[in-house]
Amino acid sequence: MRKTLNVILIFFYIIVFAELVLISFSKFFKISTLEKLKYANDFVINNNSNNVYKSHRKNFSDNIMGVDLRFNSLGFRGTDIQTIKELNEKRIMVLGSSLVMGWGVKEDKTFTKVLEKKINVKNQNNYKINTVNTGIMHTNTKFHYHLFQNNYKKINPDILILGYFVDDAKELSKKKTPFIVKYSYLGAIIYQKIVSRSSENLNDYYLRINNESSKNWLEVKKYIKKIKEICDKEDIDFVVIILPDFSNFSDYNSLGNLYTDLENRLNDIMILNINPYKTLQVKFGDDPRKSWISNDDNHPNEKANEIIADEIYTFINNKKL
Repeated sequence: MRKTLNVILIFFYIIVFAELVLISFSKFFKISTLEKLKYANDFVINNNSNNVYKSHRKNFSDNIMGVDLRFNSLGFRGTDIQTIKELNEKRIMVLGSSLVMGWGVKEDKTFTKVLEKKINVKNQNNYKINTVNTGIMHTNTKFHYHLFQNNYKKINPDILILGYFVDDAKELSKKKTPFIVKYSYLGAIIYQKIVSRSSENLNDYYLRINNESSKNWLEVKKYIKKIKEICDKEDIDFVVIILPDFSNFSDYNSLGNLYTDLENRLNDIMILNINPYKTLQVKFGDDPRKSWISNDDNHPNEKANEIIADEIYTFINNKKL
């Protein structure tokens, strides 16, 4: 009995020590898994809504992944926007998940802000563009539709851009995160390792949920059409940008054909769309890590965001939106 108790105590001390080491380590080094845990606990709040069931804390800012992340009075990244648009003002509202929000990227280096600056510098029509970044991490297209439905009258956009990342076809779970995962750095890392090992190959997963006949894709298609209906009614130009997974840009990437297929599917339902994959492939095909924010996180970095902004700018300019 005494031996068993000693073993339990030793195990307990090891866990406590490991947790303290991780806490200390995280103060000096940015570990993606731990930073995402901080984001979920500190930046996100639950709402009493079935559809837009979470949002960012309003008027809140803090440093995460080495950058300042601030949210305005609507819970969107950036400064507040005026209730009434100025006479010479146009607004671009951008929907999406973490790639739109700009995880790990300085605010002025996100593709939404780079696009805003580029248009304002180069436009010849004496109007001012303001972009509104409504991206929220770990969301899907259904969520983005309801977020748009709840906020488009407040924002009053002239152009709506939906950032469709290939993971946005997923079904969202509203189950509460286990306590040990939510409040323990060690628990979060162990849980992440278990999930990653037990999950199917990531490319196979993306191909499955984006299969044209899958329930997931049919749901995406349904909500993209619903967004388009509102945009048509409100005279808002609607564009979808297909955001790829940044893990692989090789010629043998099995997702390359998927991005082209998504482009064709959107064309079939008369949705304007942008597919920046080939441009990104030219830039990062030899080493996709050059597009990452860190060695353990493949979210697009400043350079990749700049390329995305250039693609959108060229499209808007060519289409005269």
